Amino acid sequence: MSLKNPFEYIPFQERDVQNREYGELLEKIKPILEEESENLKNEGLPVDNECRINPDFYEGTISKTTIDADKQSVKKAESKFKEINPSGELLEIVKTIAFNRLWFNERIVSVRTSRFDDEINQSHVDELIFDRETLQIIAASDVTTKPDYKEKDLLTKVKDGAVLKYGLRLDKDGFKKESLKNVPYFIVRVKPDDLIGLAENIIQKGNAEVPENIKQNLLQNLIIQCDKFMPLARPDLKESYKKAQTLFEELLSRSKTEAA
Repeated sequence: MSLKNPFEYIPFQERDVQNREYGELLEKIKPILEEESENLKNEGLPVDNECRINPDFYEGTISKTTIDADKQSVKKAESKFKEINPSGELLEIVKTIAFNRLWFNERIVSVRTSRFDDEINQSHVDELIFDRETLQIIAASDVTTKPDYKEKDLLTKVKDGAVLKYGLRLDKDGFKKESLKNVPYFIVRVKPDDLIGLAENIIQKGNAEVPENIKQNLLQNLIIQCDKFMPLARPDLKESYKKAQTLFEELLSRSKTEAA
């Protein structure tokens, strides 16, 4: 299946056909996403079947009244959407599966944020990423295929870090539920064709047999973001960007060695 860049202009009828094709991929990849969700749940992560953080698990940490109000806010916001963007949903799913089970030798843990933190909360971030070895929160990230992605609150997110109401921390005893602030922010940017290729390989083969340079390009872009974002970040956040950069450089070096 060959799909066009979802961000270029496409006539209405052709876009309708393309969206149906993306929808077909989404239906086929959902059972694999649910398998990954079970893996995450077995690690103690409070996620739903879509690998999203589920606010219902935060009762006791956050009041039920607040959780219910947040869920209503999401429901009200989503009622204004005509439909879910199938390409964007597919990108998040593929990235979650690839980060957790296909790349980085399972060192990285990636979960999708709650719909409240994705759609309502001030930072609007898609994913939380952790390093199992250092127990560090590496990033709160947005996923995009746009080469010129413009995030309206980019400077604020870079300077002060992302904020998540339904967040997680990782320590030697596992994952802990808590609200977060000052989380390093990154944009995970991958070409549309590369992500579509990943989706098709995951569905057809259960793996991601794609050129190593795709992963390397992603890591190189994250390293560049570290260089650009560190001077802008508040002092207590600079060290977090530095640690993230060290990890990305280590993963990139390992990838190049394995590909040689």
